[in-house]
Amino acid sequence: MLKGVTVNIGTNKILAAGGGGGGGGTTIIQQQPETTTSLTLVSISDLLVNPGDAKKITLSAKNTGTAFLNDCKISATGAYPSWLSVSGTKSLSAGEEYNFIFDLKVPKGIGAGKYALEVALVCKEITRGVSFNAEIIKQKLEFKLIDIKRIDADKVKIIYSLQELSGIDQ
Repeated sequence: MLKGVTVNIGTNKILAAGGGGGGGGTTIIQQQPETTTSLTLVSISDLLVNPGDAKKITLSAKNTGTAFLNDCKISATGAYPSWLSVSGTKSLSAGEEYNFIFDLKVPKGIGAGKYALEVALVCKEITRGVSFNAEIIKQKLEFKLIDIKRIDADKVKIIYSLQELSGIDQ
């Protein structure tokens, strides 16, 4: 026969005291809070790049769940994974934000146009991906900085090369 029941909702404990027949007993049932796995990524803006260019790109991520996310790393996916250089891992605590940085290296000689690129943030518990465009512009001029020297306090000598690439007189 159950003599008394105490329920404490704040701590998720149920304490039941029982008796009868000569012996008493206590049962404690503890419920663990449910953990959730959630990851939010900030979209990456589209880029304008020249063939042969390299750019650093930041992917901002936030662990919006209550579970710890282990060994998160950027993974190049999609049609042009060789254009993306990724490295390193980072574990994310619940609520933690982190900026993952990777490199975009556009091959020389690639034609003008929009190229859809995709990256994923892969953790042991969850994976989320984003896509962005790299618009390759047709290069009409090539500018190379060869040397810069200070000649005087208010004079600088700059040596550069400028090459016309479009085939049109400019």
